[in-house]
Amino acid sequence: KTTLVSMLAGTECISNGVVRDLSGLKDGMAQWTVGCSISVLAARVDGKDVMVELWDVGGSRHYAHIRSTFYDGIDGVLLVYDVANQKSYHSLSGWLFELCCRSDPPSSLYWSDKGGVDMEGGLGT
Repeated sequence: KTTLVSMLAGTECISNGVVRDLSGLKDGMAQWTVGCSISVLAARVDGKDVMVELWDVGGSRHYAHIRSTFYDGIDGVLLVYDVANQKSYHSLSGWLFELCCRSDPPSSLYWSDKGGVDMEGGLGT
């Protein structure tokens, strides 16, 4: 089996929710990540079984100095933001800058989460 290592970066709590969604977990509340939380998911890509390690790296400025430890050896980055929160979208440029300054930039994928947006077309209450 092939193992891909991907890092989740972006808005706190949203990236944790992405891991829960990909894992099929729907119960409970997503929580902020402190440091790094690692999840392993099985996937099938182009007919091959693949193990995907998702490294959910906390976005707190308090831990910014140790985040670069997680950048080496990653195969991709999922940049996560809340579409109902413009600040979370704009913070992605900081994550990209940090990634490019501290490592060889891996492939990137943007992921938005509906967050507080009602799927019927308005903001949730």
